[in-house]
Amino acid sequence: MFEDFEVKPLFEDQVHERHQFTLNVHGNQYQGIFHDEKIHWFHPHPERSLEADHLKAVESKVHDLMTGDLGGESLQLESFEVKPLFGDQVHERHQFTLNIQGNQYQGIFHEKEISWFHPHPERSLEEGHLKVVESEVHDLMTDHLEDNNHNFEDFEVKPLFEDQVHERHQFTLNIQGNQYQGLFHEKEINWFHPHPERSLEEDHLKAVESKVHNLMSDHLEDSNQNFEDFEVKPLFEDQVHERHQFTLNIQGNEYQGLFHEQEISWFHPHPERTLEEDHLKAVESEVQDLMSNYLEDNNN
Repeated sequence: MFEDFEVKPLFEDQVHERHQFTLNVHGNQYQGIFHDEKIHWFHPHPERSLEADHLKAVESKVHDLMTGDLGGESLQLESFEVKPLFGDQVHERHQFTLNIQGNQYQGIFHEKEISWFHPHPERSLEEGHLKVVESEVHDLMTDHLEDNNHNFEDFEVKPLFEDQVHERHQFTLNIQGNQYQGLFHEKEINWFHPHPERSLEEDHLKAVESKVHNLMSDHLEDSNQNFEDFEVKPLFEDQVHERHQFTLNIQGNEYQGLFHEQEISWFHPHPERTLEEDHLKAVESEVQDLMSNYLEDNNN
């Protein structure tokens, strides 16, 4: 199913320890983070090249391998609650409360650091137990802050210089009442002034940019990569030098080519003159799949 499976710990023996894995599927390398029995894929996500059932099987095997590697036991915290202190102010903090084995503990979470109130749980918990508790607190607090702070609203996209070689996509979004704009081109984000780094912490900005990247990639995939009017006709049928000619339409432009021995040979005009490299690769990938399915259906 996949090869070259490797695991390495990140932030080893620290509160926010994670495990990064690498694997190879059909010659393509993918990476991700495994934490709290969940898989978080890095970019590019394998869902772009693998079918849904294949991806599920890969993720199931990754889960089994990672669970076998990590082994350890998890600790359940009860009655976990969070409330902000000095909300929406520069010195905002988050106070948490939890219950462990019938004992209640409280603390402050700020800038990824935990400050325990009195009595400190180290008085009643062993060191290894306390590390597990703090790791889980860290994860719960990080998830809480992501849910409440990292999401943005009113995401909009509009193309600039549409259908031209130098086409770009401008996006607009709203974070905590502040509007930001930028350009997305060749998988890069270029923020307009004012740059959100002036008001967002580094981790918050990274989370925002990651979500922008995913939304823009999905938008471009939906808008650009599909084509219409796909037709196939055989040439020199049932002869040694049989070929298959295909025709398709992209954004109102018709293109033709030959498909032979898993290779695409475009007729003139070649679509590379009007499509960006990533768009052309996506088109050729889809042509490859459609032609393979066509030949399979007609040869069986």
